[in-house]
Amino acid sequence: MGEEIDFSELEIKIASSDKVTSTKSKGRKWKGVDLVAHFRENYSDVGSREELQKRDNGFYRILCNKKNKPLFDELLPSKRPNRRSWSGVDLALYFKENYSDVGSREELEKRDPGFYKLLCRKHKPLFDELLPSKRPNRCEQRDWDGVDLALYFKENHSDVGSRKELQKRDNGFYSMLSKEENEHLLDELLPSKRPNRRSWFGVDLALYFKENYSDVGSREELKKRDVGFHSILCKKHKHLLDVLFPKQASSLDSILESYVAGESNE
Repeated sequence: MGEEIDFSELEIKIASSDKVTSTKSKGRKWKGVDLVAHFRENYSDVGSREELQKRDNGFYRILCNKKNKPLFDELLPSKRPNRRSWSGVDLALYFKENYSDVGSREELEKRDPGFYKLLCRKHKPLFDELLPSKRPNRCEQRDWDGVDLALYFKENHSDVGSRKELQKRDNGFYSMLSKEENEHLLDELLPSKRPNRRSWFGVDLALYFKENYSDVGSREELKKRDVGFHSILCKKHKHLLDVLFPKQASSLDSILESYVAGESNE
């Protein structure tokens, strides 16, 4: 026969396990608890914040509270790089003392990403003063009226090699060039690497149809012959498409028309 199971001992283990689980799962009252003593009595063997979080997430979260952060730093110093406190710091003076040799925003970002982000997000006027951007401000709505777009491109973006690169560099200018009236200029400055896209700006579409597709009898046939021309009619000139290819009446309409015509003839 097998060894007999001591059920009394098993019940004690289960009860003990349930007690531990319920203790950690329920919201514990930390008011008046000596957190340092609690840590030393229960987690003196813990070597990192991650390990403490796995062992006791509730206690870990209490230590993470802003008011307990100094204590947490003392018990388990963070292994992440120190986050600087900028409270009360003269940022202009800090820049002059540490980065007076920096000539561009890109260089500052490489040298000190934290300081760069602080200036970008919360101190933009100061950032503009310390390191004026060499690119147009993407956030501002520029007035393009009277601007020579070709000249603007050559003076500011002559090193750009693709439309995607221009869009990343200066989305506002790219959007202006992408407008229908400027597509021909965009094609000239940065030819598309996609299959040739025709510019329909200024084209008399009805005349174009008559000169090239007067023998076409249906929308489906036009789509097969020239999908680009078909697309431009469908998307932007539906009224013209309806004139060139009137939609056929439904079969029910045809039957009713035939019926009415028959009745009138009798």
